[in-house]
Amino acid sequence: MFIIYGIMTETSIAQLFIAGILPGLMLSGMYCTLIFIMCLRNPQLGPPGERFPWKEKIVSLLGIWGMLVLFFLIIGGLLLRCVHAHRGRSNRLLGGFSTRSNQTTAHKSVLYDALIDSARTTCYVMFIIVGAMVFNVFLGTCGFGVALGDWVNNLSVSRWLILVFILVMYIPLVVLWMPYL
Repeated sequence: MFIIYGIMTETSIAQLFIAGILPGLMLSGMYCTLIFIMCLRNPQLGPPGERFPWKEKIVSLLGIWGMLVLFFLIIGGLLLRCVHAHRGRSNRLLGGFSTRSNQTTAHKSVLYDALIDSARTTCYVMFIIVGAMVFNVFLGTCGFGVALGDWVNNLSVSRWLILVFILVMYIPLVVLWMPYL
């Protein structure tokens, strides 16, 4: 989404990725807190698992080195401007090889699945962008934006009430779309 937003608004994609680190960490912390509170209220949601010694936990972290290298290659490449944002997606294919299904070789199916998934996602996103652009031209041509703006400006209610109404209107939309997210 950062790449699409950056391309559409001509914003630095590297800066968008860096700016997303803190909100991402905050969101992860909030999810962990929510899960912790839900498990405190209902212990059956998170039954205790098998205990492992600290040494085994630290050794198990060695398995994530590939993803860390991939992360630093992409973000570092974007920051140092040696990787372009539209080529950064191709680095995702390398991720298919860093998370191999067995420890000796990466299967051709991993590459094939990554290519098909990337093509499918790109087609979905491009279809949405083209549809939004066509819809935007239609709304601009028929004067809908100007008419809506004039109507809202002529309402005899506070602008804060209009803002609250718009935000409340998003709640059912989010609830209805939650199963698809």
